[in-house]
Order: sequence, then structure tokens, then C-alpha cells
Amino acid sequence: MTRTVAELATDALLRLGAIDINEAATAAEQARVSQLYDDKFEELGFADQVYWSSSAIPLLVFGAISRIIAEELAPGLGMQIPSESDDTSGQQVSIGTKGRRMLARALARPPSGLRTMAEYF
Repeated sequence: MTRTVAELATDALLRLGAIDINEAATAAEQARVSQLYDDKFEELGFADQVYWSSSAIPLLVFGAISRIIAEELAPGLGMQIPSESDDTSGQQVSIGTKGRRMLARALARPPSGLRTMAEYF
């Protein structure tokens, strides 16, 4: 299952508390999230860590990327960077630090051995 960049914008803003559950990101907020995501996607692609298309973000990495984007959005919105409990140490870390650690764990998983579908043109 995957999520879209629009869903990423809403999720990142919810994590910051910039919007509530009944609101959607504005066009300007969505554009900024899209720009930040495109930058992150290119950075991960350069390091050969992207296995998905830019428009379909897998659930496995969605939460991590949302946290990273939220941390990068906070200063521009005049907000403090939130902290969360780290999954491994239990210590309070910035939301982006937790996201980067989550992303590193997700991308470091060994191959499952399951078949993958390929399309040839």
C-alpha cells in the first residue's frame, strides 16, 4: 500500500500541530512539502536507496519521511521542532532524528527472498 505527496503534506502538518484532523494542507503548504519531498527523494535516489516511484510512497517509509519533512517545515512555520521518544533508546529526540533512524532501519532490511514483479518495455 502507498500514500501520495498530498497525504504526506497533511500528515507532516498534523505531526507539527499546524492543522487539525479535519483540515487539509493549503496549496502553498502542499507545494513546500512537495519540494522538500522531491529533494529527499533525489538525495535517497543518489544513494541508491529508493525503490519506489516519487508519487507512491510506501507505508514502510511514509512515517519516517513525514517526520523528516515535519522537522524541516517547522522553522518556516515559526514552530518549535517537536520531540518524540526514540524507538530503540526511549530517549527524547527531535521528530526528524526519529524519522531518519526509522528510515535507515527500513532501508537496511535484507532482501526478503520473495518474488517481485517486473515490467519490461
